[in-house]
Amino acid sequence: MAVIPLTSLSQFNCVINTDRVAIIYFWAYWCGPCRGMSPIFDGVANSGSLVGVDFYRVDIDQAIDIVQHVGGQTIPGFYVYHRGQKLRQLIGASELELQNLFGAATRAAQSCT
Repeated sequence: MAVIPLTSLSQFNCVINTDRVAIIYFWAYWCGPCRGMSPIFDGVANSGSLVGVDFYRVDIDQAIDIVQHVGGQTIPGFYVYHRGQKLRQLIGASELELQNLFGAATRAAQSCT
C-alpha cells in the first residue's frame, strides 16, 4: 500500500476512527532526520508486509489544522491509531524503534480480526 498524504483535519479524523490500524507519520521536507526515516517508512508501506495496517503522512507545514488538533508535533513523529485511540507513538529518528512500532501495529491489526 502506498503512503497516503493527509491534508485536512476531517480526513485525519476519518482515518483514525476506522476499524483499521493506521500509522501516521508527521514530517517536513526541511527536516534532516525525516529524510532519513522516510525511505524506511515508505519501504515498509510499499512492501505490503503489514497486513491490516494503513500508512499516512502529514506534512506539518501543509496541514496545520491537524498539527494543532493533536497538540503540535516534534518531528519525525510516528503514531499508531485504531478506533480513535492512539495506541503507540515514536518521536525521533530511530530505525530500531520504528521497527518496534511496526511490530506493535501488526499485533494490533491481528487482534482486530
